[in-house]
Amino acid sequence: MEDLKFISGKFLEVEIPKSHRFLFKYFTTDIQVAFVKYFWVFRDWSNFVDHTGFFCSERYLRKQTDMFYFLLDVYNKNQGKLYEENMTIIQKLNEGKVKIT
Repeated sequence: MEDLKFISGKFLEVEIPKSHRFLFKYFTTDIQVAFVKYFWVFRDWSNFVDHTGFFCSERYLRKQTDMFYFLLDVYNKNQGKLYEENMTIIQKLNEGKVKIT
């Protein structure tokens, strides 16, 4: 199944759901945007360099993966809760103002 996703080139044109487009506030360079789209489809970066043509180190890809999961974790913990604190965090996330740790 993964081969079909690669052959079709789906990862190049994938539409990230509107609820998760905040990711592009944090992933802004061409390689980072390509990483988000690729990782969204495959949930693995092991062939990222070969499939996209972007050269980067394994360390860089690990850092991008950690940031991706950190942001999704913040979103998932606060999304759907109607407390003011949670809504403030979601607002900051959408504005690109959440500090990455």
